[in-house]
Amino acid sequence: MSFTTDGWTSRTGEPYISLTAHYLDGKFNLKCWTLAIRSFEEAHTGPNIAIKLQKILLEWGLQNVKISFTTDNARNIVAAVKSVPDWDRVPCFIHTLQLGKLFVLLY
Repeated sequence: MSFTTDGWTSRTGEPYISLTAHYLDGKFNLKCWTLAIRSFEEAHTGPNIAIKLQKILLEWGLQNVKISFTTDNARNIVAAVKSVPDWDRVPCFIHTLQLGKLFVLLY
């Protein structure tokens, strides 16, 4: 099972975090489920993000499955995923490509 997560602030200044699960069913059809969109009032640090994601996974009974996250390259989300020993992280290809494009444009 693979997961994606993102944090953002609404136009009215309210902070949120989301968690989406991705998997293949028995017929190899891709399934995606948004498990949570939650208010996220805490500081957006790696440990706080990890705690929030662990709580959501626990609510869904997914704490004991192999966890792999695809994320952008923000330091806080990278730190969150790396802080939990059983979690793996795959950098989002498009976010990484965009960073390279920006680098080329600047230089």
